[in-house]
Amino acid sequence: MEKFNAYVEANAGRFIEELEAFCRQPSIAAQGIGLEEMGQLVRARLEKLGAKVRLMPVDDGPPVIYAELGEGQRTLLLYNHYDVQPPDPLDLWESEPFDPQIREGKLYARGVADDKGDLLARLQAIEAYQATLGELPLKIKCVFEGEEEVGSPHLASFAAEHADLLAADGCLWETGRKDESERPTIALGLKGIMYLEMRAHGAKSDLHSSLATLVPNQQFPFWLSA
Repeated sequence: MEKFNAYVEANAGRFIEELEAFCRQPSIAAQGIGLEEMGQLVRARLEKLGAKVRLMPVDDGPPVIYAELGEGQRTLLLYNHYDVQPPDPLDLWESEPFDPQIREGKLYARGVADDKGDLLARLQAIEAYQATLGELPLKIKCVFEGEEEVGSPHLASFAAEHADLLAADGCLWETGRKDESERPTIALGLKGIMYLEMRAHGAKSDLHSSLATLVPNQQFPFWLSA
């Protein structure tokens, strides 16, 4: 890994410049702004790695970018998205949302962490591997969508229609983070969402605690859905 780490360090400035270029391009899914242009930037970066890239059309939505590179018995699927949230409210920004600025060693821009930084870091890691260790030892499939920030309305149907194309031995989801000690973390598994509806039945007004044995205190029938 010494050659790999040395390559990353030697190219860190260029990698940051690439990320800044990504962040300068608005790609606001909720407003339909800049998605085509952002998709072309992602496509060009994938092709720079030697990937075979397809922009797969989606009805009433931006295309899904699908790419393959590498060979091997195992296949890893990378999921990311190239759209971002609207930058409002603008008055809370210390700098323009699509004008990347580095302050105290951190890069500030709309979409830098969710999800352009993660997307680009993976492609840059692939570049560093190819440059220092040679051919990839496995096949990598990339699925990059442009609707995640509006709930991915077409992703389920896309995955169902192209199940064979997306088949893989494992999948890396979009995110990546560091803990409070600046250590990179890896989450094994996915979080879900639980919806709760709680109904309470009891007295309509406050009562003295001496009446606790006479007046029903609390009954909590509830329903769960996930």
